[in-house]
Amino acid sequence: GAPAGAAAPTARPWDAAELDARGGVPRADYAAVAERREPGATAAVLRALRTQGVVLFRGAPRGEHATAVSGRSPVAALGEALGGYVRPTHHGETFIVKSVPAPASLAYTPRALAPHADLGYRSCPPGVQLLHARVVEAEGGANTLVDGLAVAERLTDTSWEVLTTVRVTQAFTTMNVHHRCSAPVLQVDDDGAVVCVRHNERYRRPISLPSTSRFSERDVYAALREFDALVNDSRMQAELRLEEGDVLVFVNRRLLHGRRAIGAGRRVLEGCYLEMDEVESHMRMAGVAV
Repeated sequence: GAPAGAAAPTARPWDAAELDARGGVPRADYAAVAERREPGATAAVLRALRTQGVVLFRGAPRGEHATAVSGRSPVAALGEALGGYVRPTHHGETFIVKSVPAPASLAYTPRALAPHADLGYRSCPPGVQLLHARVVEAEGGANTLVDGLAVAERLTDTSWEVLTTVRVTQAFTTMNVHHRCSAPVLQVDDDGAVVCVRHNERYRRPISLPSTSRFSERDVYAALREFDALVNDSRMQAELRLEEGDVLVFVNRRLLHGRRAIGAGRRVLEGCYLEMDEVESHMRMAGVAV
């Protein structure tokens, strides 16, 4: 699997039991950070993002049309406090996640979503994602989280080698966009530390290897199956149900996120993305080692 030190020095990989032993997903108060009410609160959140990769905020404005004190979208206001500015994508500056009649993605249905990382079909996936629960009237829909660093640690040596070297293509196409990127599932830096996890089975294209590859297609698919089996192992998955006014913030390049199926009733989330460079800049300014 991943060699010693494959996680950044301050990252603390976890499975479900390990996260639970640490007290679960770290919590924070929305107003303390988004409205800058408590000095030091932002630094504590950034430290938790660096170590655990996730923070759950409580107390954000509720309702489908609620705004922050600044008049901004509540999720955008929090994003700006953590990362300076929101990164727009083809989804817009922010995006609404709810069931629609003609969905362009499985996310816009009530069906369950397997854990995945967003926008792996871009050359530079967003570093951090925020999801604000504006309306939660439906049953079910619990969110699942998997630490990609912990998954990497549990891979066999062969799968580790395959997934850190073989380029796997993801693509996303609609009437308006056509995004495509080929990159290893596990991107590592010069020190061998995992810096980006790209895993989304819904957008992965068939494997096509160059003639010079020392791996076969059978090797690659075996490694992908091993990775996917670990991601979908309940022992690797933390689970939490968002209530109205919650904002889930997580490192998109490290954590995979999914959800259980949603029952009858309304469930409206608003999300946005942040650039990893900007979040890490804020970490350094706050004295959080990066």
